[in-house]
Amino acid sequence: MDNIVIRFAKIVEKIHDEMNVGIYASMADNTGSMIACIKMGEVARASFEISQKKTMTAFEFKNYTDVIYNVLSKIGTQPLIDGKYCFLPGGVVLHDNLQREFFIGISTNNPDIDKEIAKKLSTVL
Repeated sequence: MDNIVIRFAKIVEKIHDEMNVGIYASMADNTGSMIACIKMGEVARASFEISQKKTMTAFEFKNYTDVIYNVLSKIGTQPLIDGKYCFLPGGVVLHDNLQREFFIGISTNNPDIDKEIAKKLSTVL
């Protein structure tokens, strides 16, 4: 995976330092294989599993986790976390400069900023 994992880790660290927030960040490749799981700072233990579920939800549905939830909600009430899926904001799809597809899941102690952090990561990788 060349150095995308190293770039991912450095950017997560930079975001952690700039925003002063604990982060669990997960990344999967286009086959759904988890290629990175990073913890920066103090963050709730449950955030580890949530970040991975967001990553895999984005992979399975090939879309942002909150977008998927909004679509599913139109057909009826949906849980935000259900089995292996997590539809909370913070799961995103990205393409690197070689147009390879990757999936990121972010979980912090402040869920209101998870999507913002995930989008920031997706624009700089």
